[in-house]
Amino acid sequence: MTDGFCRICPERCFWNQHANTPYIFDYITVDETKTYAEMKKKYEEASGKLLTQEQVLDKMREELDEIDDMIQTMMLVVRDCNIRLGKIALRPNPLSMTQHIDLMIESETMEKKDGWYERVQTLYRFRKRAQVVNDAESFFKEAINLGVTGNRREDKETIFQRFRDKFEGKRHTDGQPTSNSSETSTVEEPNACNEQQQTDDSDITK
Repeated sequence: MTDGFCRICPERCFWNQHANTPYIFDYITVDETKTYAEMKKKYEEASGKLLTQEQVLDKMREELDEIDDMIQTMMLVVRDCNIRLGKIALRPNPLSMTQHIDLMIESETMEKKDGWYERVQTLYRFRKRAQVVNDAESFFKEAINLGVTGNRREDKETIFQRFRDKFEGKRHTDGQPTSNSSETSTVEEPNACNEQQQTDDSDITK
């Protein structure tokens, strides 16, 4: 847009002649107070049995964990979409997930809308997790370059893939054993490679 005029449409229309929707979105924080009795009743109706105070707290933790998992899944979807858009765009977006989160933190800090502090703290937590994922991917690429992963069967995951998937919130449902000793190779790996992999595995878990 230049001086309020669109640079894309053929007629170079003024900005107020274009609109995707006749309304705008605004974030509003709504305070909602629930008593312990209400929460207890909700969980008891869902489980079909009486719950102790500790069991109610466990249910609340499970609900928070589900929300946390949902947010992480949404972030991964956004990341994958950005990667896809970067591949097909004329001008790929050079920003990583951590850089996107930094921009969101900066925006929240400047606007300071209701609930901004809690949102910033959550973003910092996700930024740390996103950085761990980036580090895991770097380890994975480096392991491939060094040939540390060996020649494993295709239906088996390497330790680096499992490490990356763990922090991406993926659940393994294939029922395959996760121990290195249970995995077999189509080609016998040299002892030096095994020793190097054990060293790398111990470094990752630190």
